[in-house]
Amino acid sequence: MISTIEVYPETKAEWNLLREYGRDRIRIHRLEAFDTFIDVHEFGAALTSFFHSGQQAIVAYADPFAYLAPETDYLGVCLTPFAGRLNTEGEAVQNYLCGIDLPPLLLHSGEQGGARRFWDLVEQSGNSMTLAYTVEDGADGFCGKRRFSVRYALTGPGELELYLRCESDRETIANIGFHPYFNLSKYPDINLHELRIYAEEIYLTDERMLPKWECRYPTQGSMLDFCPRSKCRKQLQQSLKYARSQAGEKPAAEQADESPEQAEIRASLAQFAGLDHYFITQPKPQEAESEKGELRRQVRVYAPDTQSILELLSDAPGVVVYSGQHCGKYEEVPKPRDLNANRLVTAYCALAIEPQMVPDGPNNPELLQDYIVSPEKPQERRIIYRLTPPEDLRHGPDTADFKIFDDPLA
Repeated sequence: MISTIEVYPETKAEWNLLREYGRDRIRIHRLEAFDTFIDVHEFGAALTSFFHSGQQAIVAYADPFAYLAPETDYLGVCLTPFAGRLNTEGEAVQNYLCGIDLPPLLLHSGEQGGARRFWDLVEQSGNSMTLAYTVEDGADGFCGKRRFSVRYALTGPGELELYLRCESDRETIANIGFHPYFNLSKYPDINLHELRIYAEEIYLTDERMLPKWECRYPTQGSMLDFCPRSKCRKQLQQSLKYARSQAGEKPAAEQADESPEQAEIRASLAQFAGLDHYFITQPKPQEAESEKGELRRQVRVYAPDTQSILELLSDAPGVVVYSGQHCGKYEEVPKPRDLNANRLVTAYCALAIEPQMVPDGPNNPELLQDYIVSPEKPQERRIIYRLTPPEDLRHGPDTADFKIFDDPLA
């Protein structure tokens, strides 16, 4: 079942925000099925609620107009045409840019990207809805007249599937992605969460936060070792504690029991004051061709206080996990009409779990072809989030698979 909430401006500032986009109201679309509901804000096609069996998984702005503010945290938005950072001065990238001038370092497509646009509800059925927008050639700095769409579908109890698609009338580049923030705990931060990431390698970044292409860094034994084989259930808490204590400080010298790679990973935690890393979940290139585009489990999160589990599966080659250390750019003032007053958006309030291709990938000749979109070759991304509260773990058909009483992260 689909319903729509319309929110009208109440202040001059809100009217002015809407006038910039030629709108007179904001629409929030609600999709309900299988004892689950989601809310999707039409600005950025942002996921603002994911609720199942008494568990709210999403951290969102309480005020719907906060999404239109100049400084926001990309909460729940669809990232089009390009997720992550992109060096627009790269020689290979220049061939696919036109129209408006873009900054040398572009983050999440900038002011003209899909995160800063209204998406129209174009299709709906019993358990799914599709939002889309079309952008003219060069209007966002990228070549091609393109249509971006996202299909939200509830496919089972606590199961949300997204299908993102980019179509273009000429050759261009894209890295479509999604930027939801999750907190499964009763508390306003992520300190209690336990984390598994099904990846054994990451890309580290340089001073511009662009990937270092020279090697894939192994996470084993490091402060970013979230692999299932790791015995440390509290790795997230330990890593964040270190990052927060060292933020802005010169990293300590290499320790006796760590490799140079592990020392660099530790330094990156201090650099970012938390997690903001790309974890490679696809096998190594020589092993990956047959598995390219397959749906695979990438992340599992567990909150011991609520005993809730969130899983991510996608066909992306990797996932960015961000610990929300810079959240809180928009200072919220609660109002009576607020729709999502579940949590305040503050530093470390949530984990952003973002399946996508490698940021800045087109500037790596070995990866460029994966980013090219043409009339014959649209780009597609399939993403599944599974939310499992304790009631489902104890009584649902898949209890044995979750092993809640042994290891909920197994």
